[in-house]
Amino acid sequence: MTIISKLDSSKSPGSDNKVDEIYRTNHYYLPLVDIFHKSFATGIVPDRLKAAKVVSMYKKRDRNLPTNYRPISLLSTFDMLLEKVMYKRL
Repeated sequence: MTIISKLDSSKSPGSDNKVDEIYRTNHYYLPLVDIFHKSFATGIVPDRLKAAKVVSMYKKRDRNLPTNYRPISLLSTFDMLLEKVMYKRL
């Protein structure tokens, strides 16, 4: 619950197209706990969590040159939560 409350709802949604606010207001954290425990116990991360939405982010100078953009991977909110829980456990 602590990690969910610290999510930045102003960021773009990832591959799941769910905004962080949905997780906070609808209390999705209850089933997430079971899924996270199973993932940690088995060492398996579901394939759907490994997908990311990749977008181009403008860096500087001429906007017409592809080299002036960098890729940004937008992970699903669920995956970000899983990674943060794992980081805290480590």
